[in-house]
Amino acid sequence: MIEIGASELERIVGAELAHAKSRRWQTAIVRAARMIKAETPMHWTGRTLLFWSDSSELYEATDDVCQCKAFNEGFPCKHRAAYKLVKRMNEVTR
Repeated sequence: MIEIGASELERIVGAELAHAKSRRWQTAIVRAARMIKAETPMHWTGRTLLFWSDSSELYEATDDVCQCKAFNEGFPCKHRAAYKLVKRMNEVTR
């Protein structure tokens, strides 16, 4: 996982929350930040973010796609929010 300071992560989360399109996106961003802080296993491929779900399924998230139930029901999901946060974290650490 990316090594980034807590204050930098909070800055990135704050910026994403400020630009969130809806309350549901805000919730997804907060949940994604919790996953990152808890060091939930995930893998950045450079184009996608891979997760093992709580139900032992593999999800692959991008800006536009995820295989989780929330996404399939048309809602923002924590996996796509985490993708956005990790992508931004990678940009900051370059």
